[in-house]
Amino acid sequence: MSKIRLITRDTNIPAKGDTNKKTYFYKYEVTAPAKLFGKRLRKKFKTKGEANNYKLELETKLSREKLMPLNQDIHMCAVRFQKLLTVGQMEAALTKAVSHYSQSSMSLEELADSFLGQVEKDYQRKVVGKRYRGDIKSRAPKIAPWMGCPDARDITKEMVEEFIDARLDAGMKPRTAVNYCRILSAILQKGVDDKVILENPTSKVRMPKLDSTVHIVTPSDLKTLLSNTDRLSDKISLIIPRLMFGAFGGLRTSEIGRLTWEDVRLDLGQLYVSPGKTRNAERWITLTPPLLDWCKQMLDNGATGLVLLGYSENYILGCQRKLCKAAGVDIPHNALRHSYGSHHLVHYDKPNATALEMGNHSPQMTFKA
Repeated sequence: MSKIRLITRDTNIPAKGDTNKKTYFYKYEVTAPAKLFGKRLRKKFKTKGEANNYKLELETKLSREKLMPLNQDIHMCAVRFQKLLTVGQMEAALTKAVSHYSQSSMSLEELADSFLGQVEKDYQRKVVGKRYRGDIKSRAPKIAPWMGCPDARDITKEMVEEFIDARLDAGMKPRTAVNYCRILSAILQKGVDDKVILENPTSKVRMPKLDSTVHIVTPSDLKTLLSNTDRLSDKISLIIPRLMFGAFGGLRTSEIGRLTWEDVRLDLGQLYVSPGKTRNAERWITLTPPLLDWCKQMLDNGATGLVLLGYSENYILGCQRKLCKAAGVDIPHNALRHSYGSHHLVHYDKPNATALEMGNHSPQMTFKA
């Protein structure tokens, strides 16, 4: 029960000779003991309405102090900033601080480990491929040390941009720096999904401009490469399927790795490409005359199973480097696939058909790549 009291005094004039009755000019009085507000309060009013309003004001003040007691340290902190910030600015700053410290203090390194665990599970479920898993295992652990091992909640847009600039200054190619930044984004997005942090700052970062130069292998260069395969060992000659399906079929490196001889349909003059990293990857490709003749020769010789016999991509790339060295011809990144797309587009002059054969989602993507 409240200790604040409203007292009503008698203001009638006493009868003549009545010395026991006191009179008061103010009929109403509101009192509060010293223990409530630090000093005793006593205030008089002529009307009951004024007295009730004052009593309600004191009770409201008392209620607020009970709900939100302000200790001395907090009070002194507020005093230090009251001349620098308005109440609104102070509230905004505190709201931002509450949001920041309500996030987990998990370090970027711990979050990267958690992301690696998720990628491993996805690989076991065949959600992601071997190449993606290898890239993540190789690159993700490097990011936190490069950034100084901060807490995930402390990473800002400016820190991400500094990270990119530092990699470029260290001699890293823009495309590689962007790839690392994309892995950082994937790590932080897992933090958002797991409610460790509130937002992913990489979504606001402007990435470096990448070189979009298209490299192709000319027919004479391709002829030179194929004519030098007989100089290599049997295992190194595995590069031939990579050359044939890349230059004459337009398949991606990962698609050739999944391709089996059972996917080649000589009766239909087509080969089947299984689902891959893009929604348009699954498709049927028309066998071009050189590819059709070579596939017929291989199948007549009893070829079955994976066309690359299950060898890793790194091993096949090693074979490619040895062949290029022997032939004196370079094969730039994606050059075989780009060669197919370029020649197909020039020969048939049907952008939609070329995009379909390449597994691009639109002709615009074909022209861009």
